[in-house]
Amino acid sequence: MAKAGLCSIAGCGKPVKGRGWCSAHIAKWRKYGDPLASVRRPTQYGPCAMPGCSKQGASSRSMLCGAHYKRRWRYGDPNKGAEFRAASGEPLAWLIAHVAHVGEDCLKWPFADRGNGYGCLNNEAGEFVGAHREMCRKAHGEPPSADHAALHSCGMGHEGCVNPQHLRWGTVTENAADRYEHGTMKLGEDVHNAKLTEDDVKAIRAAVGKSQNELAREFGVNQATIWKILHRLAWRWLK
Repeated sequence: MAKAGLCSIAGCGKPVKGRGWCSAHIAKWRKYGDPLASVRRPTQYGPCAMPGCSKQGASSRSMLCGAHYKRRWRYGDPNKGAEFRAASGEPLAWLIAHVAHVGEDCLKWPFADRGNGYGCLNNEAGEFVGAHREMCRKAHGEPPSADHAALHSCGMGHEGCVNPQHLRWGTVTENAADRYEHGTMKLGEDVHNAKLTEDDVKAIRAAVGKSQNELAREFGVNQATIWKILHRLAWRWLK
């Protein structure tokens, strides 16, 4: 049985950080979902397995160099990619030709994206910009301020929609409200660095007789986070 104030993992003996575990076991739990997970072996690198490719730095897991790995991730085939590259100026010319586009359906960007579905291109000034933002600028004029975002009424910006009729300028707050309404905003456990689960938050709100500092130590967060959860300033969407 672990002594009070020490990690509850058998044979550890380090000071408790939260959840009854030390900081090392909490880190393993957050990264691998198991406080007892073994540290993964370092990735080994070698030559790319694609015929004719002499690049080094291929992961032992994928056996592909960075360029072929990206092609497989984006197109599903490490040999694809070159045929998808647009000629210089072609994306901008396509965008200008579709500024007056009429139609209710989404107009999908057919060229490169940022890896998150949002298209990108170089504008007339040589600036690397988002395709939806450039389309909004050409169709509806300059944004009221540099902080304004190009909002999608369809909620399909992450699918590459650049239909000018679906775009409008909006504030950061309006953009967040749109993302929440369309279900494209990451919340709770979906956030990559989330420390708590939905069950944790429900347990915190249901806790009786424990101080905020006690809850903070138990769940491995600070007292301010507990206060925000209890006052529904954080995780407010969770009933």
